[in-house]
Amino acid sequence: MAKTTTFLIEEHNEAFYVWLYSLKKQLIKEQGNILLHFDDHSDMSTPRFNTSIKEFSANTIELIQDFTYQELGIATFIMPAIYLKLISDVWWVKYDTKKEQDVDMFIKSYDDNNKYLISGKKSALTKETLTKSVSFFNYKNIDATSFDKTSLLNNNILLDIDLDYFSCNDNPYNMNEIMIEITEEEYLEFQKNEYHYLNFIVTNIKAIKYQGNFYYVINYFKDIHPSSRKVNKETICKRVDDFIKSLKKQKVVPQIITICRSRYSGFTPIDQWELIEEKLLLGLQEIYNIDVHHISKITSKKLSHV
Repeated sequence: MAKTTTFLIEEHNEAFYVWLYSLKKQLIKEQGNILLHFDDHSDMSTPRFNTSIKEFSANTIELIQDFTYQELGIATFIMPAIYLKLISDVWWVKYDTKKEQDVDMFIKSYDDNNKYLISGKKSALTKETLTKSVSFFNYKNIDATSFDKTSLLNNNILLDIDLDYFSCNDNPYNMNEIMIEITEEEYLEFQKNEYHYLNFIVTNIKAIKYQGNFYYVINYFKDIHPSSRKVNKETICKRVDDFIKSLKKQKVVPQIITICRSRYSGFTPIDQWELIEEKLLLGLQEIYNIDVHHISKITSKKLSHV
């Protein structure tokens, strides 16, 4: 059985780096790939860059790595790969999908500058809004229980799995209190200005004076509530088993596999990520000859916190 190269990544923007790395290593096709994205989140936000994506895309691994960590977030890594035509179809699979979708979409560059990307339904494009820098793709949103009832006829598959697909924290950002030291002038400005701009971009923020210094405190909550999407060990094990059965039934043969831990961002519960990963890898070994590499082994410089 041929080896299936499998990459363990810490946060999901690193999948973009892995895909372009794999392209340079001729592990995946240059165009027309189907992304099978098993995740509690779509990660389909459309990014805006300071660097032209077309300038770097044919460049070195080092520059691609810099772009990944400096320009991409954990919800904005898929759209750039579509824009570069690396991905032509996205299948997003999650539990408790409220409304399944199957829609033809576009992503294009505003004024062909390759920095400001815009996306939407293909039917919304007109001759006036059509630019030369446009890519089209099909987007499917499928419930986990429906996946093995669909028809998957393409072998150019990028299998992408977030551990939070199996158990998830609703909004981990609200669980992480952050203190940032500021000047007294900034403290006074925040206190007197009810319409300070930070009130509109941060969920919960206050300015405090502590031991003679001044700080912003982000995400200060007296009460912490459990996540409605975090499940117990038994449910996790069943979900992993069902996932492996679905891959078998669909006869999914991926070119590569990416597995995102999402532990630092907190979307995968910190007390469950190791259990999920171990169970998942054992399941994948039943159907593929997986050759596992951690993201730190394929980057050009040492990454922190791995």
